[in-house]
Amino acid sequence: MSNRHPFVTIMRARARNVLKALSSQVEEHEPQSAFPETKTIFNSVSEIYIAGGGGAGRALPSALLEAQKYGLNFDNVNVVCATSVGTIVGLGLTLGIAPEQMKKLLNDMPTERFQDWSLRRIIHFFTEWGVCSGKEINAYIRKLIKDKTGLEDPTFLELYQAGYTKEFRVLTTNVSKHRTAIFSFRETPYKKVSDLVTTACSIPLVYSPHWIVNHHGELEAHTDGGLIKNYPFGLGGDPTVPIQAQLGFNFVNKGSAYALENDKHTLIDSFWRYFRSLISLVLFQDQDPASVSDSIKDRTVVIAVNHNPLNFNASKEEQLALDKAGIKGVHHLVERILKHKERKSTPPPLLFNYGQRQFGEQKLAPAPLLALRRSPRLQKLR
Repeated sequence: MSNRHPFVTIMRARARNVLKALSSQVEEHEPQSAFPETKTIFNSVSEIYIAGGGGAGRALPSALLEAQKYGLNFDNVNVVCATSVGTIVGLGLTLGIAPEQMKKLLNDMPTERFQDWSLRRIIHFFTEWGVCSGKEINAYIRKLIKDKTGLEDPTFLELYQAGYTKEFRVLTTNVSKHRTAIFSFRETPYKKVSDLVTTACSIPLVYSPHWIVNHHGELEAHTDGGLIKNYPFGLGGDPTVPIQAQLGFNFVNKGSAYALENDKHTLIDSFWRYFRSLISLVLFQDQDPASVSDSIKDRTVVIAVNHNPLNFNASKEEQLALDKAGIKGVHHLVERILKHKERKSTPPPLLFNYGQRQFGEQKLAPAPLLALRRSPRLQKLR
């Protein structure tokens, strides 16, 4: 006969049942079901910030879809701030396009037409400052807006007044002022949405700059928003909004210069290879994880990619890798948040110190975070 106290036996049996129940609920593609609290992690999000990443932006719909499983509700989002190619996804969210539809939108995007270079433009490169005009991108954005809203090339204010009430902030680089410029219905109500989305996506030297006359009558050159600030977290926002209401999507290129452990050598044997590598450095120049504060890291889905930023198309295998990167980024952030919650909470340990309590004095405090951490099947999240 065992000398073990009956209370000890009961507590250990309860612990085994908790662990068994949690483990049995884990599904490979729906890890949030293992711990019900994860379904509400992003419930409080009302502001979304989207970085530029060139062709890697094709990972965003999968990341947004995965974030929905953890409580992200786009109906509750009232601010969408984006830069560079992220503005196309940001515009989609503003127009009410669901992430599932956004995947098709990006797949069907006529990116070959966007590269509307010509011999004449190459010859006049030093007067037009770009080998492509950007007119095809602008026409595509105008058509997208009209198809979704019925509006013919609206301003920011007209889009807002038509019932699309998310504050859509578009970031460009003001080359004349050497700073980031913010466009929205609050800041620039009478500017055309299509013009600024086109400008925000206009890679320098590939596309000509967009010229804007400021309120002083001065002519300013604007170009790709990712040139100065490729991750716009919190820009243009209300400082009283709690950081828990903000969620960002950022890209990290596995081959970035700051990845000191990376020893990959890129052969630079042509102008285009040089230019592609240069643009990659520009697009990811402010995305060194070490340069982001811990508070922002705690609200950022980091999508780690190894994708040419100038490749806006993707093979089936490349798209699958991008989708996995987006999903993995969400999982990593969820895990980070759970670990922070575990450190902040101090519940009584599940299997220890039970002898200090009298039977029936208080209920056993659940320790789902402890179980989550110890569950071997949940290591798939990592």
